[in-house]
Amino acid sequence: MKDKFSIIELFPKTIYTSNIERPFSKKELIFFDKNLKKISPNIGNVSSFNSRILNDVVLKNLKKQIDKHIENYFYNVLKYNKKIKPFITQSWLNVTNKDQHHHTHYHSNSFISGVLYILVNEGQDSIKFYSRDYNFFEDIPIEYNRYNSINWFIPVRCGDLILFRSDVQHGVDKKIQKFNRISLAFNVFIKGSLGEEKHFNKLEL
Repeated sequence: MKDKFSIIELFPKTIYTSNIERPFSKKELIFFDKNLKKISPNIGNVSSFNSRILNDVVLKNLKKQIDKHIENYFYNVLKYNKKIKPFITQSWLNVTNKDQHHHTHYHSNSFISGVLYILVNEGQDSIKFYSRDYNFFEDIPIEYNRYNSINWFIPVRCGDLILFRSDVQHGVDKKIQKFNRISLAFNVFIKGSLGEEKHFNKLEL
C-alpha cells in the first residue's frame, strides 16, 4: 500500500515490565518456603495465609526494589502528580501446580497491582491479560496483534516484575508442566492530596 498512514494508540492499557536482575537470596528463599507451609485455597490454585509478605524485615531490600519500580511507573510512565504517594497495601504468595490455574480476575480496593515471579518454567509460563471491551466479531483476524485481540499472553522469567492497573483482568491458564510456579503478588494504593478546594473536589488520603 503506497498511501501513508499512522496509528494512534488511544487510551491504551499500560503494562509495566522489568526484572530485579539478581537472584533471590538464601534468606529470602527460606522465608518464602516457610510462608508456603501455611496456605489457603484460591480459585484454581493456592495462596499464602500471610497477606503482608513484604512487611517482613527479611524482604526489606526486595521491597525497596519493588517500591522504586512502582514510583517509576507512577511518576515517569503515568506522569502522576508527586503530591500523591503510592504504597503497598497487601502482598502474598501464589503457587500454581500441575493441572491448576489462576482464575480470571481483577483486584478491587486497589489502584495498581503487581506480580514478582520467584519460580517459573521459563519458556512455558506466562500471565494472560483480558480485554473487557465487547467483542463484535470472532475468527476475523488472520494474524493476532494488540489491536484485534481480546486477550494477550506475556511470557515470564524468574525475577520478572509486572505492574498494571488493578481493574485490568488477568489470569493463568491451566498449568500442564510438573514444575511449580511461585509468584509474589501485591496491591498498591495512594496517599496524599488530590483535587482543589476551589473545584470542590479536595481529598486528603
